[in-house]
Amino acid sequence: GEDTAEAVYQVRNRTTHRESWAKATSKPLRDEHGEVIYAVTVFRDITEERRAKVRSQFLSEMTSLFANIQDFKQVLMDLGSLVVPQIADWYGVDLLNEAGQLEVIHAANINPEDVELALEMRRRYPSDPKNHVGVYKVIHSGEPELMEFISPELYKISAQDETHYEMLKKLNLKSYVIIPLKLQDKTIGVINFCQSCSGRHFNQTDLNFLKEVAYRAGLAIENARLHKQAEAEKLRAQKSEERLALALVSSRISLWEWIIPTDQLFYTDNTAEIFAIEPNSFQGSFYKDFLPTIHPDDVGRVRGAMMLSVKNKSEYSLEYRLNPAYEGQVRWVHARGQTYYDSQ
Repeated sequence: GEDTAEAVYQVRNRTTHRESWAKATSKPLRDEHGEVIYAVTVFRDITEERRAKVRSQFLSEMTSLFANIQDFKQVLMDLGSLVVPQIADWYGVDLLNEAGQLEVIHAANINPEDVELALEMRRRYPSDPKNHVGVYKVIHSGEPELMEFISPELYKISAQDETHYEMLKKLNLKSYVIIPLKLQDKTIGVINFCQSCSGRHFNQTDLNFLKEVAYRAGLAIENARLHKQAEAEKLRAQKSEERLALALVSSRISLWEWIIPTDQLFYTDNTAEIFAIEPNSFQGSFYKDFLPTIHPDDVGRVRGAMMLSVKNKSEYSLEYRLNPAYEGQVRWVHARGQTYYDSQ
């Protein structure tokens, strides 16, 4: 008796097994007494609307998922948890090894027990890298491959023997998409998306969407690689600094840098010991902190050598005495420096 009623249906074609969605809107027709005598129902295909919504949500989830991942294998594994079962019944990643052969990195299936069967089939019947079909066709061409419908006859053509044929039948693949996985335009492997028991089939729109998925996965892998590289560089730099500090302490050498325009002074930790001052007593000023450590009779000579280095853009080298007020005795040091200029 309601004025309007709506319902959403999932429809599957018995012949093609293609899935679609429809929205039914029904409106009653009444007689002169207000009684419902029948209803008119209008069906509208909303398949693309629903798929577009799912794709948009999927890409958003990908972005959130990959935000803090720092390991490329984790990227591929976590992607599988999103793909199955939202987008596909099957998901698999193969990467090229040093010999130019594909190795399975990760596999996921809507039915987990089928994963071992698929891996066993790969072990028994590996693809030939010289073949220009299937995964190696995608590797060689760098272009994706779409198979909208896989017929039972294709199993017979593809099978190498009866056991292989029975394995293919049991896996019951209905449709697949193979996308090249690229880093900076270099193909490093493939991502496999397959449909099986759900009865879904991929189309050209799905292919375009999965290309975007693979592209974003490639970016996440590259980011993870760069992060790992940066961490390794940071560790190497830290170890290098530790070795330098040890060498400086052992040889009683200190390093310091004076930023002349701002009078900022940076120095190594062992500077205090060499200049016989209290640790952390330098506040970072050449004029306030460094000059007082020089013997009063040598201050002019040291400043003159440094200013000449600044003027001539040359190296300076000299020996001078430290201020005895800091230690109670005269200590000599040898200083060697170089002036550097910025682009201005």
